[in-house]
Amino acid sequence: MTRGTEKYGKFFWNIWVTEELGKQISVMADELRVMDNGTLLCLSEKGYATLAIAPGRWFAYYAASVIDGGAVSVEHWD
Repeated sequence: MTRGTEKYGKFFWNIWVTEELGKQISVMADELRVMDNGTLLCLSEKGYATLAIAPGRWFAYYAASVIDGGAVSVEHWD
């Protein structure tokens, strides 16, 4: 079942955010970019920003599996 999010990017990412926003945001994007001021931008293939998270509101992100949300480049994580 597709929800249409794949049109915003080829890759699935999990972004860990501060407790005020919840624990985690899952997004489809072609690229994540940290700006000089600390803003995290999720970008489409054409370079359009599809989501921006303000500095201090996020603290980590990783490429994730669309099957279980696990980090695809990490072999072991406790």
